[in-house]
Order: sequence, then C-alpha cells, then structure tokens
Amino acid sequence: MLLILFISIFDFAKVKRDVKLEPPRYVERKSINNTIKNPKRDKDIEIMQKERLIEKKFYNSFSNPKKITFTKDHGVSVDKYNQTYPSIAYDSKGNIYVAMDYYNGSTYEIDIYRSKDYGDNWNLVFYLYHASYNYRHPHIVIDKRDSIYVFYETNDTRYGFQYLESPDGDKWTIYYVSSYTFYPDSCDYPRGAVKDSLIFVTFMFDYYGNGSDYDVGYVYSKDYGASWYDYHDNIAYTTKHERFPVIAITDSVIGVAYELNNASADTDSFDIKYAYTRDFTSWTTIYGIATFHNDRYPDITGKGRYLFISCQVNYLSRPSRDWDIWMKKSSNGGKSWDGSSFLPAETSNDEKYPSIFNNQDTIFLSYLYKDSLILFAETTAVSNDWFSDTVTDMKSVVPDLRCVDLAKNSNQRMVIWTDRRHISYLPNIGYDVYFSTDYPITKDCDLSIYKPVDWSDYLIPSRIKGTTSPSETLMGSEYNGSDTTFVDFAVLSNSPVDVPDTFFIDLYVDGVLKDEFYSTPLPTGWYAYLTDWPILVMGGRHTLSIYHDSYNDITEMDESNNSYGRQWVFFPIILNDKVPKTCKTPPLPQTSFSPPDTFNCDGFRVQTSLYWGAVGIKPPSDADYQLRVYSDHYINLNTGFSDLKKESNAGKGSVDFIMLDGNHLGSGNYFYPGVYKSTGDGDYIIEWNRTDYTLGTSGWNPIDTLPGGSILKVYDIYLSGGTKYYIAVKETLTNENLGFALFSSEDGKYYKARGEWVAFRDTITQNTYKDTAYTPSITDWLGLIVWNNNPSTKGNAIFKVYVGTVPLINELSDFSINTSGNEVIIIWNSSLPVERWIIKRLNLTNGDSAFFYLKPDERCFKDKIDYSGRYRYSLFSEKDGMRSLLKEEDVYILLKTFLLSNVITKDIGIFSSSGNNLDIEIYSINGSKVFERSFKTNTSKIYKINADIPQGVYFIYVKENGIEIIREKITKF
Repeated sequence: MLLILFISIFDFAKVKRDVKLEPPRYVERKSINNTIKNPKRDKDIEIMQKERLIEKKFYNSFSNPKKITFTKDHGVSVDKYNQTYPSIAYDSKGNIYVAMDYYNGSTYEIDIYRSKDYGDNWNLVFYLYHASYNYRHPHIVIDKRDSIYVFYETNDTRYGFQYLESPDGDKWTIYYVSSYTFYPDSCDYPRGAVKDSLIFVTFMFDYYGNGSDYDVGYVYSKDYGASWYDYHDNIAYTTKHERFPVIAITDSVIGVAYELNNASADTDSFDIKYAYTRDFTSWTTIYGIATFHNDRYPDITGKGRYLFISCQVNYLSRPSRDWDIWMKKSSNGGKSWDGSSFLPAETSNDEKYPSIFNNQDTIFLSYLYKDSLILFAETTAVSNDWFSDTVTDMKSVVPDLRCVDLAKNSNQRMVIWTDRRHISYLPNIGYDVYFSTDYPITKDCDLSIYKPVDWSDYLIPSRIKGTTSPSETLMGSEYNGSDTTFVDFAVLSNSPVDVPDTFFIDLYVDGVLKDEFYSTPLPTGWYAYLTDWPILVMGGRHTLSIYHDSYNDITEMDESNNSYGRQWVFFPIILNDKVPKTCKTPPLPQTSFSPPDTFNCDGFRVQTSLYWGAVGIKPPSDADYQLRVYSDHYINLNTGFSDLKKESNAGKGSVDFIMLDGNHLGSGNYFYPGVYKSTGDGDYIIEWNRTDYTLGTSGWNPIDTLPGGSILKVYDIYLSGGTKYYIAVKETLTNENLGFALFSSEDGKYYKARGEWVAFRDTITQNTYKDTAYTPSITDWLGLIVWNNNPSTKGNAIFKVYVGTVPLINELSDFSINTSGNEVIIIWNSSLPVERWIIKRLNLTNGDSAFFYLKPDERCFKDKIDYSGRYRYSLFSEKDGMRSLLKEEDVYILLKTFLLSNVITKDIGIFSSSGNNLDIEIYSINGSKVFERSFKTNTSKIYKINADIPQGVYFIYVKENGIEIIREKITKF
C-alpha cells in the first residue's frame, strides 16, 4: 500500500544548538581620543567629470578554461527564523569563520560559525543575544595573529561602538568604544579591515537620529585594539546621504568607498565615492564609479599595491532595470585609478550586489544573477579574461544588500550567501546561510535514522499516543481488529549538503511493507518526524523496521544508516476452546533486524485443562507454515515466545498440530502457540481444542461432529498397559477428508508434534473407515485427535470412533508409508486371509534388495535406512505358497545426524550417516568443558559414546564436518 502523506503529516525541527547562551558583557578599553564634531557643510564636495555609460551594450560571455567547479551547496545554518548578512574570513590554520545576523523571533542576534574542514561541516561557536536589543549586520576580519574581530550594528546606544573579539574562536569578549560624537551612538553597517596591528572600521551613522541624513564615520586602532580613536566628519559629512561604506588597506593607503545619494548636478540619484588617507585623519575624496545612471552598493578590496572597487550600475534607469557589475582598479595602492571602469558582468539580465576579494593582482568576484543565482568570476589585473562558474545549486538566493560574500586563500575559493530555498515547502523556516567552495569537500547529502533528544529509540511503538519511548506492554490485534500500536520515527539530514528532492520512507512489519510515506526536501541539520502513526500488529513476536529513501532516489554519501529495526513482543491473541480463527499470512521467522535466536511469529495464548488438548493450523494448499508452542509468559515488550517447547512441520498445505497432555501439565496453565511461514502466502485457520471428553473402549462410540470451519477434535482414552487395542474412525453421511492419530506420554514428554504419534491413519472419506492397533506399555490417559484435511465453512464432518480389544474386519485394503529421519514406517489394512506378509525393499540407486517377513496379524512395519537415496517398498500377501503384490510406493530418504535422546544414563546415542567427521563437546552449566571426542563414521548407524560424566544438566555441541548441527541441553542420570 502506498500511503502519500502531505507535509502537514510530518513535523520538521532543527537539531538543537549545542552552544550555551551567555549574556553580553562589556569591557571598557583604554581611554580614547574623541574629536569635536564640526558644523555640517551646506553643499556637496566638488565633483569631477563623470563617466558615461556605453550606450551600445556588449554582452560578455565567461569561459572556464581553469575548470573552476564549485561543490554542492553546504548549509552553514538552516534555522527557523531569518539569517542574513553573512560575512566570511579565514585564519592561518585554514579555519573558516562566518558571522551572520539571526532573528530569533523577538530580537536579532549575531551568530558565529566555524569550519575546520574546508567548509564541509560547520559548528556554532558563539552567539550574541539580548532580550531587549538587536545586533545586526556583522562583518568579520582576522588579523595576522589569528585574532578574530566581529563588528556589528546595535540599537543598544549605551556603549557606543561595540565589537566582539576572540583569540581562537572559542573564547569571546565583547568590547565597546564609548563616544560622544555619534548622534546617537549608532554604528550601522560596519565594515572592518586589518593590516598588521592596524584595525580600521568604517560605518554609517544617523546624524540627526531621525533618518534624514546618514554620514560615514570610522574608528581605528594601531595597537591591535588596545586603544582606539574615533572620527565622524573627515570622510563624508554632507547634507546628503552617504551610506554603506566599505574599507580596504593596501601598502599605500586606507581606502573607503561609499554610496552618495542625491549628489548635485546629477541626472541620476546615486554615485559611488572613494576617499583615502595615509595619516588616518586627512582624506582625499575622488569619484569611484560615477556614471549618469544609478551606481549602487559598493564593495572594495585591496592588498599590496592593488586596490579594486565594484558596484552595480543601472543600464536602463527609467524604469530601473538591467543592472550590471562595474569595477575600477588602482595599481598604485589606491591613490588614483588606472583609467575608466570595466564591466566584468554585463548581460541583458540583472547582475547585482557584487562582493570582491583580491590576492595582489588577481581579483575574485561573486554577485547575484537574475535575482536567484550566485555567480563567481576571477581574472588578473593585467587581463580582462574572466574565468567563471555558477556557485549555487538552486535558484533561491535572497536578493538583498550584502546577500553574498567571498574569500580566497591558498587552498580554496569560498562563497557565502543568504538563501530562501526551503520557504516554499517548510512553513516554519526562514532565510538561511549557505556556503560553497571549489575545494573537494562532501559532494552528497546523507539521510540517517535519528533519535531526538527526548526519545529512547530510533523507532518507537506504543500502545498510547504522545509517548517518546515504547510502552512497557504492547497490545496485539487480530487481523480484523483495530490499530492499537502507534509508531514514532524520525529521519535526519545528516550531511552538510541538503537532501534536494522528495524521498520515500517505508515502514515494515516482519519484512512486509506496512505503510509508505514521503518527505519533501530536507535541509541540512534538520529532521522530519512522524508521531503516533496507527498500525495493526498481530500478537506475538514481530520486527518493526523503517527504511529511509526506500526507492534509492537520493544519491547519498552513506547508505548504511538509512534503516533501523527491532523485534518487540506484543500481547498474544487469546484462543478460546473450539473457536477457530482465520488469520492473514504469518511472518517469516527471520527478517532484517530480527535477532538470531528468537523468531518472528503470530502469537496466541491457550489454557490447559486436565485433558489432552491440541492447537492446530491449516495453511493454504501451496503454503508451508510452521507451528510452535512456547511456555514463557508474556510480561512486557521484551519477554515471551522464546522458551520453545515443541515445533511441528507437517509440510505444505497439511493440517499441522501440537498435542499438550493436560493430564500431566496440569489444569489452568497458559501456553503460547506461535505461527510463522516457511513458504507461500495466504490466510490460515488456527484452532485450540480441549474437548474435555473421554472415549469408551468397548466398541463404537456415539456419532460426533467436527463443525464446518473447524480443524480438529481431541479425546482422552484410558488404556491399560500390555493390552492390545484397535482404534478406527469411520466417516458417515458426509464426504470430508479425515485423519486421526493416537498420542502417548509414556516417554515422559508432554508436548507432541504431529509426527510423534504412536498410531496413525489418514484420508478417511465418506462411508469408509480405517483402523490401526496399539499396545501401550503403561496404563495412562492417551490422546486421540481427529482432523479434517480440508476444513471449510460449508458443512460439518460427521464420524464415529471405535476403540476396543476386538479387531474389526476390514473390507478395504489400505497402504501408507511415512518417513522420519532414517526410519520408514509402513501401515496397511486388509481383510485377506494370509499366512504371512512380505515387504520388499529395493534400493533404486544401486539395485540392492531385501525381504522382510511378518506375521499374519501384523499391520505395521518399521525399517531403518543406512544411506540416503530413493527406495521402493512393495507389500505382498502369501498363502498356500502363492505370493501376490498388493502395493508399491517409492520414498526418498535424506539422512541427517541427530541426537537420539536428551536423557542419558550411560551412553550418548547419535545417529549419523557414513563418512562424516563428528566433533562432540559437552559443557557444564557454568561453561566448563567436561568431555570431548572426535571420530569419523564408517557406516550409517547409531553411535554410542560413553561419556563418563557425573549426574547433572549439560550442554552438548556436535559439529559435522566442521559445521555445528546440534546444540542441545542433556540430562545425565
């Protein structure tokens, strides 16, 4: 059954953070030098000649001869709320750090992640949180000592400029630089740069505090942050907006680029301005990228003698559409530009929000393409041949300011961005931060079984809803009953790579598909879980298992962790006396995740009386089902159906049963039948019968009825030891197919499989009877069972039973041959007057033959075979020297090594065929070896081994040709 479950069935959750939340703490630095703020200028700084946009647009096409190939997207943080403005940096050890802001549902916090394996796996190392204040727009830089700085914006104006610092990424301290020059003390969209001991941070601030005029300010330290200086009006302080400053440090200057809004004498609204300084206070301001179209959102990078700036330029400004990426280069450290701007990305689609990084003269660029993808490109300063690749797997980038950042070290290219891929199908998720690199990190996703922190197992069956651990007892249901088991399970996206597509999940009971589910794509670090899913499980022992990605639709890095299962015990189905039940196909005894020593089975419970009883099954004609009886009581979900007392296997389609001698087992005791299948499928009938009725021994007993749909009926017969009795069953009126067998407990065993009868007849049809004879060795109550080989609900089977010491005159000849191990048993009946019976045995393999002569009153012959093979048995009658063939039948004998008895007085009897190497070991109950012997058999026979061991209970192990075939408990008297 395919069960399609929509996303509302599944709940999704993020694996809980393992970073302890700590409140911010502020550490005052040394005294700082403040400047007094000057009055605002009334006009803009004089501008120089602006660049003209090339009216005829040339669309450049990237190539990739370097074969730059980015890996699959890796989720740095995929969480419930929005995570935005990612910033990336790396240290000398190859550790990669990403800072981002995270909306936690009430305020914004700063989250810092670290990867120690090239960006393959990410861990949250610190987060800055306050219940009343926001922390936003972080920028992360790392100095040559590997000290990490994270500059951020906050509405907590009590302390002025704030930042985080860590010497190693593990221990973090919050510092502040108090100032009286920022009105108010708001340092928005900060960007920092480091070079040697110099730390330089620029930011935009709200001059009047009402959003009418943003200016660019900065702070810097020349001693790794031991002391700070702050300035507000040296870079950009006009009456217009100067926003989104970015900073770079070369060998020559400190350069700052920013966006100027509403510059005078312009036909457009935005230009990119650039200012540089050598002495930290005196600034030279020039145009960066200034066209007659809108020029927005600058970025800057510098190293050595090279400095680059970039922005997005609006090709068609009215209406605003088709943004392109422009760039300028300086090869004298940022003091002047090397000519006009150049266009690394210009197509008829939008290219926006550039992020740039350089290593000397090599420039790296990432940007937003078509408001959905991140593209990467690089070139050298002496060439405009760009090598490119698409970074993102999905078209789901959040189109916003500073949605992308990049870095490049000696090992890899790194790109980080804000993504919205999960919003369309996960209602409880926001924007996320993803990473990609050209380094060969994990290429595939991974689905895994998962146990949430408050669950006790990976798969939980329960008799009640709302639990996170299996119930102490589990209720078994009949096949037509109600769903009394409620299942919980979870699946985890266990790789840094998202599970990109829908995948299916199968729930199995005993290796048979019970239900099927599906999940939409699963983000990295998230798990989907299903709780209280109702299913029907029969009583008995059953193995429940779960398989994630059951159709192998998802390419994973590890397929071995997709499945899980366990065997549990469910309260057995009660079998009432003379009430047959129809059940569905029983389970296979061993399926995936089943333990080796306890079998799956449909489980039932019966109660004995002081009479013989029998539990029987009738499988479909083409199915072979096995019947067992256990004695251990059901206590909880882990006990029951393990203490095996008897197993019976009558073969395909045959009525099978196990007799229980209540005369010796006692009244009111519980036993537990179990049914499993070897082959075939289909409904079967199971019935418990304890007729509590005795048969007379003086002839025919009254007519009895086996109701339609019933399998069997059991009687007690009190027989005297040493007396020969004749037993017969005759079917009257009806035309069913009956059989009967007699069972005795004179051997001290009170559980009897079908084949352990002392007398047996089968295939009794309308108006016919069959009889047999038996002489008990002791006086006792014996059990007689009558069964219907073809039970149906159409009608009753009417019959009567004969028990007496006087033989019946047979009107019909009958012949049956049965095998058990190396024993062949032939039973027949005939009214012919004979002088003797003759049995001929012919070995069809080698032609050897033998004759056996029996008395005229004998009707049973037992033969023992020494060699496996096919044999033909012929029955002859002989009188007055005339021999007549009555019946011939072939049998095939396959000899197996077996233990004759588990009770020994002197010798251990083991039957084995010729040519086997036997190794025998006996251990005491405390595990000590007390006897061992090895030998090779020279003929097929019973071998007697004299084991000189004290009285007691032992364990015997027998290996045949190196393979263990016997492991049993024995008792020495």
